[in-house]
Amino acid sequence: MKVAGMNRQEQKIDTMSDIVISIHPEMSKLSVKGAFRLGLNNALKVAGYDNWKELAAKPAAERKRFFSGLLEASLDHLVKMGLPEALRQKVHGELQRENEKFLRG
Repeated sequence: MKVAGMNRQEQKIDTMSDIVISIHPEMSKLSVKGAFRLGLNNALKVAGYDNWKELAAKPAAERKRFFSGLLEASLDHLVKMGLPEALRQKVHGELQRENEKFLRG
């Protein structure tokens, strides 16, 4: 189960990174993935979870709330790394739409 959860987490990070790169191709995928991992670790601490697996067992509403914090933390890192502030809302919207797919599946 732990491996499946880690694979799903990596799949989600990879997919979200692809979205950012499609909007702002000047960023490196490795750096974008790093920003999401930093955002994830920050969001886990803020929410009081030890790991992703704890969150995976929660209801969709809780996972959606958590993702909102992860997204904000990740976007802060992405902007520091070179994502233009003018693209922040566009990236935010696209990532939220993608998260809805993960919540359903």
